Amino acid sequence: MRNQTVTGPDLAFAALADPTRRALLELLREQGSQPVGQMAQAFPVSRPAISKHLRLLRRARLVREHRRGRHRFYQLDAAPLQSVDCWLEAYRDFWRGKLHRLKAFVETENARKPRRKKARLATKEAPMKTKQERETAGTSGQDAVAVETEIAAPIERVFRALTDPKQLFQWWGAEPSVELTTFEMDARRGGRWRFACEPRPGHDQGAVGEQMRATGASQYEAHGEVIEYDPPRLVVWSWIANWHDRPDKRTVVRWELQPTASGTRVSVTHSGLANLPVARKDYRSGWEGVLRLLREFIQTKG
Repeated sequence: MRNQTVTGPDLAFAALADPTRRALLELLREQGSQPVGQMAQAFPVSRPAISKHLRLLRRARLVREHRRGRHRFYQLDAAPLQSVDCWLEAYRDFWRGKLHRLKAFVETENARKPRRKKARLATKEAPMKTKQERETAGTSGQDAVAVETEIAAPIERVFRALTDPKQLFQWWGAEPSVELTTFEMDARRGGRWRFACEPRPGHDQGAVGEQMRATGASQYEAHGEVIEYDPPRLVVWSWIANWHDRPDKRTVVRWELQPTASGTRVSVTHSGLANLPVARKDYRSGWEGVLRLLREFIQTKG
């Protein structure tokens, strides 16, 4: 491993691993271009040691060097930090998804408490929910919509239906209000996905359809990147859709699968919707419909 060449983003990570180098970047960010001698006065180490740190930062292209007379000045170049930020984005999405699901769980529990109290005081039993009503349940907040369902099939079977492009086209395309024209899926971390569908005549597309037409588009299109992939329990996509209030806004769709005694519990959380009120309102019923299509496809086709 000693002879392995370190290039690209790894140079930035290696440079940022040292606290002195991070402090040098902070100094340049706050105070601008400075000569090495002036910077060395801010640290309890020798000037040669600071010069060595600056050479490593320059190698990682995090600082630039230029001469003014006899002095060498250094200034911050933050561009390589974009690769670090991109790497961290998947972990931000991971924790956002966890927090959104925690928020949805707490809101659901709080919403249930008054109903439980009334049930104890009632003289008659509330009518039992139908099997269909029990199969799909969801919650929504200002930033996320969370929906889940139970499917009578092994977890591996459900995961294939979520990641195989041919199967995705079959069950996603069963939605009667639109005609699916394509569904592409490169099921791996960093892979791309995309679908497009056209409104069917005679079906009201509502506010979302009006918003899509306002952009000049004639069909619904969504695309993104697979940012987490852990078969058969987890797949996370970024999601950009042309019917959003802001068509360039990146949101995140998180699929979580959990085996149960009767099959698989499937949970989908769509987050990043805080500034998309029209889309957020539509997604609650939309994702319930998607899970219904998935469940019917698997339990019918086997």
